[in-house]
Amino acid sequence: MMNETIGVIGCNGNLGYELVNCGCVPIECDIQDKKSIAQAVRKHNPKVIINTAAITDVDECENALAMSAYQVNCASLANIRDAFLGNIIHLSTSYVFDGKKKLPYTEQDDPNPISVYGKSKLGGEERLLEYDVPGDCVVRTITLYGGYKADFVTKVLKQVKDGKEFTIPNTIFGNPTYIPHLANTLIELAMMKNRSKIVNIAGKEILSRYDLAIMVINVFGWSERVHLIHPTNRVDGIAPRPRNAGLSTKLAAKMGLTIYSVLDGLQDMYAQRGFMYGKGEK
Repeated sequence: MMNETIGVIGCNGNLGYELVNCGCVPIECDIQDKKSIAQAVRKHNPKVIINTAAITDVDECENALAMSAYQVNCASLANIRDAFLGNIIHLSTSYVFDGKKKLPYTEQDDPNPISVYGKSKLGGEERLLEYDVPGDCVVRTITLYGGYKADFVTKVLKQVKDGKEFTIPNTIFGNPTYIPHLANTLIELAMMKNRSKIVNIAGKEILSRYDLAIMVINVFGWSERVHLIHPTNRVDGIAPRPRNAGLSTKLAAKMGLTIYSVLDGLQDMYAQRGFMYGKGEK
């Protein structure tokens, strides 16, 4: 049992859906409408809201969804903050950085986003933190997988299972983050009395997309098909992406939050979905 009600905005997304599965309360509202938010808040009376609502298609944000990205990822934070008296934990991304740093990004590093998506997410961080409400917190994360929708890991497994050759960038780095583990740690954070203004919560290790794919096929029993995956320095998509989006999770660990390894996440996913994606399964 949770000691206090934790509400979730964005419960139709991978992370929000998982948080609701973990016992959080869905706050169903239009985040571009303060009245809608206020009505949903009154209905459930949460002490803390975890905001996972976002437009996350990095390439679409660069074109057709650019205006929507700024409305949802940025402007809506002021609406939530104005309509809710409790604390807000807002999910952000390491795409607020330009990826030029060789070491993992810490909470103290200066953001410098290079895409519309990154700029809109940084705008959301700034909107929330401008209010300077004690207990409000921005959580940066990256490379989420293991939700109910398709993601990088499930796409790799489908290609390998079908016996198809494909290329994966070995020049894009981040922390593979298993969504059920992220949800668990966010609940830990929500139940803390004291929170940092910004904290990185992600998988413990930083891997290239290619190295993650190799790890995935080994965990799921497809090691004899490793030859199907070819590394490339080409990155598809029209939006610029930070080459190094890796995050340091030292502060989170110091706060007493649980930070899981990438192997922990993949093994847990295999235990849950090996029957779907494992070797020899139909």
